[in-house]
Amino acid sequence: MIIEEMTADNYAKVCKGVIIRYSFAETLFGRVIVASSLLGVCFLGFCDIQESGLNELKSRFPKNSFEEGADEFQMAALSLLQPGKQGRAEVRLHLKGTSFQLKVWKALLSVPQGSVTTYSQIAQLIGSPKAVRAVGNAVGKNPVSLLIPCHRVICSNGLPGGYHWGADRKKCILEWERKQVEVC
Repeated sequence: MIIEEMTADNYAKVCKGVIIRYSFAETLFGRVIVASSLLGVCFLGFCDIQESGLNELKSRFPKNSFEEGADEFQMAALSLLQPGKQGRAEVRLHLKGTSFQLKVWKALLSVPQGSVTTYSQIAQLIGSPKAVRAVGNAVGKNPVSLLIPCHRVICSNGLPGGYHWGADRKKCILEWERKQVEVC
């Protein structure tokens, strides 16, 4: 993954008003909306109802215009969600977040498919061992579900914990990833 950071400063100066393209697609885990700016994928989320997915996208980028349509960034991201395609396409991400959130999201990329980690382990990894709750908040605000594997973070007691897209979906994704690793 190549990450282009969209901090509050450069969002206000460069990204405000830019057209964000979006499209919908079916994945093994349900329908998703995927959106991109001129620099990469900026949102990917599950949406059982297209309107609710579009509303979430618009709430994350309130100062932008939107246009339906797929592009090469979106197609590369969606290719990773197909069986047997993990790690084969290079995906450009354009992530809007704080410096802390971006640090957490980058750390999540180091968690291998088929593995899990805890909020505490991510806090240790980023050099902020006491920031477990803040790590949890950053994980919950991940704008690109599946691409940055927030679903691989579980509670320290071994329970799956929450997931913005539903606990059952999280369990299915983790089980599917575990089986993919076993096959290889």
